[in-house]
Amino acid sequence: MKPHYLLSLLAALAAGAHAGSPGEAVYQSTCMACHGERGTGIPGLAPPLAGSLGRQLAAPQARDYLTHLLLAGMSGRIRVDGQVYNGIMPPQAAMKDADLAAVMTYVAAELNPGAPALVVEANDVAKARGTPMKPSQVHGLRQKLMGE
Repeated sequence: MKPHYLLSLLAALAAGAHAGSPGEAVYQSTCMACHGERGTGIPGLAPPLAGSLGRQLAAPQARDYLTHLLLAGMSGRIRVDGQVYNGIMPPQAAMKDADLAAVMTYVAAELNPGAPALVVEANDVAKARGTPMKPSQVHGLRQKLMGE
C-alpha cells in the first residue's frame, strides 16, 4: 500500500469519531479514504467531489445518476476538472438506504456550496435498488449527463 493511501485511510478512521452530520459521518468512514478529507480527491485514484458536481447536480437526472453510482459503482474513463481517471468506483450497495441518502445529501450540500440543492431520501435509494444497473450502465448515465 502506498504511503498516501495509508495516511488517507488513517485520517478517515481518526476523523470518523468527530463527524457532525450523519452524512458527514458516512463520508468520513466510507468515502474519505479515496476522495480525501474535504472531497478534493486523490490524483490517479479518485476524482474530487468538492466543487466538481455543480453540472451534475443541476441536471434533472442527478438523483438517479448519483444513487445508481453509489449502488452499482462505476467503471470507465472519466474527466473531472481536466484530470482523467480510469478506475473503478466500488459499489456501496451493502450500506443502508438512509446512510447512502445522507452521504449524497452531504456531498451535494457541504462539498459543493453554491451548486443546486439535492436532497436524497432513503426511499429514493430504495426505489433505485428496484432498477439495478451495471457499472458500465452508470458510466453511460454519466456520459449522457455530462454530454460526453
